Amino acid sequence: MDQNFALRQPNTEQYLSFRMTPEDRARWFEHNTYWALYTADEFVWCYSERMNWWKDQTPPGLESAIVSARQKIAEGKPLGFDIEPIIAAAGKR
Repeated sequence: MDQNFALRQPNTEQYLSFRMTPEDRARWFEHNTYWALYTADEFVWCYSERMNWWKDQTPPGLESAIVSARQKIAEGKPLGFDIEPIIAAAGKR
């Protein structure tokens, strides 16, 4: 999670997510969550060091990305977007 939301330390600016918009970071996380849920038998664990769920200190779009991915899996729907253009655009920044 820290990687997807540009919170990983040290030298945060060296990671691809640093060059993404907050919306793109959330889409990337939704993509990862969707495919993790798609391939998991039952559970998907989210690990982070730089946010606090209990004090509502999470990046914008994080919770909605998880909810969206879970809903799509539960309803048997496809992800609905291609992550490649998002990754490519961030790589050019």
